Amino acid sequence: VLHQVVGIYEGQPRGMGNFNPNRFDIYMPQKTYEQYYAPKNTGNNLMLTIAPGQVPKDVTDAVMKKLELLGSMKEEGTYQVFDFALIMEGIGNILTMITYFISAIAGISLLIAGVGVLNMMYLSVSERTKEIGIRRALGATKHSVRNQFLLEGLAITLIGGLMGLILGVIVSEVAAQFIPFKAVVDLSSVILTVVISGSIGLFFSVMPANAAAKK
Repeated sequence: VLHQVVGIYEGQPRGMGNFNPNRFDIYMPQKTYEQYYAPKNTGNNLMLTIAPGQVPKDVTDAVMKKLELLGSMKEEGTYQVFDFALIMEGIGNILTMITYFISAIAGISLLIAGVGVLNMMYLSVSERTKEIGIRRALGATKHSVRNQFLLEGLAITLIGGLMGLILGVIVSEVAAQFIPFKAVVDLSSVILTVVISGSIGLFFSVMPANAAAKK
């Protein structure tokens, strides 16, 4: 586009100290600028409303194919889809990976805790040999001695699990005061805590309980 120059001005120097964000190199009438340079509404955005029962991905794929063939701006570049559901799916995948990572750390922690319970129960058995002998002399069976130590291991881990649950709820409530959403502890989390804690107590108490029964 050719323009007629009607005058030249000196302007301001370009030094950093004299920087002026409102300085322009060329002045022209507003109507001329709007006619040749102002961005026009080219209609390069398209919003879709998906009918009930339709699969969004199938609809957007069909629209993309049609735009690539018949779109008014197919020669200007490529069409792109902004699907909020896909973004949420990606965020969900990231959160799932984080959950798996935290679960792996929790699994290692539970394994270490189980080994601790195992050692503690073995120590308890070795320190209570006289008690076991007295119980056996009074008619206690191996089965009852074994059950006693299994129940002790179960009680220890259940108490530890409930204490951890209470501590987690307290920490969550405190953290909720500083974040824009509320922390919620559902019933399934409580049940899962009790089941996992009890399972660890029983599993890692089997060998010490058998050793106690053989005293």
